[in-house]
Amino acid sequence: MAWASTPSGKSIPLDPVPVPDGNVEAMVHDLGVRVIAVHPAGQAFLPAAGCDRFDTHFATCPKAAEFKK
Repeated sequence: MAWASTPSGKSIPLDPVPVPDGNVEAMVHDLGVRVIAVHPAGQAFLPAAGCDRFDTHFATCPKAAEFKK
């Protein structure tokens, strides 16, 4: 799991490996991971230059319900 910052400054847990169908568009750089956009699940989009697609860890973690606020 990797923690990323959203455009509004909140933290979001991401799975650390990019996936072809992830709905989170993020950029990995020296200072960490910056979320560019969270798209609706299943929506087609092309990531911006320098970005990859990731899944939120909430979408893949079997214990996600225990940690969601």
